[in-house]
Amino acid sequence: MGDRGEDFANDGAKGFKKNEFKPHLSEYWKIPPHHDAEFVTCMEDVLDVYQRPYDPSYPVVCMDESPKQLIGEVREPLPTKPGSIEKVDDEYVRLGVAELFLAVEPLTGKMIAEVESKRAKKDWAQFIRDLVDVHYPTAKKIVLVMDNLNTHKLSSLYCRRIRSWNNIPCSAEQVTIF
Repeated sequence: MGDRGEDFANDGAKGFKKNEFKPHLSEYWKIPPHHDAEFVTCMEDVLDVYQRPYDPSYPVVCMDESPKQLIGEVREPLPTKPGSIEKVDDEYVRLGVAELFLAVEPLTGKMIAEVESKRAKKDWAQFIRDLVDVHYPTAKKIVLVMDNLNTHKLSSLYCRRIRSWNNIPCSAEQVTIF
């Protein structure tokens, strides 16, 4: 009987170090295309932006957006009792989707988040307007670093139908996109 307890003391094969092998973890990376000068040029531009010293007149702001599924409970969780944990049913009801707009200024740690009901050019333009008018009103120009999503373009600030900047008093001269 004593031998059996000793055999399983390591929780695994003898000589195997705990946490050495982690099959549940993985890392992802982007391997740049070999002959893509456009990719390398853009990457170098972004890296140059990150090397700039802090200047409150030209803040460097990283921006992204993410859709989030909104879910609700079908049944109320069973409350915690002494000696047991809360019990939550895994069944849920879908309540739609919200769009989370995020911005961070890496050199100061300033973070901004806004939630919208959808992702459209006009919503992105409104977020940029808030950056300019509310969060950085004294900046001469905001330097935005973001991905190349179809709405992340200066042209999204312009609405041809009404020939104005989406009814948003934010000119392209106040924002530089990388």
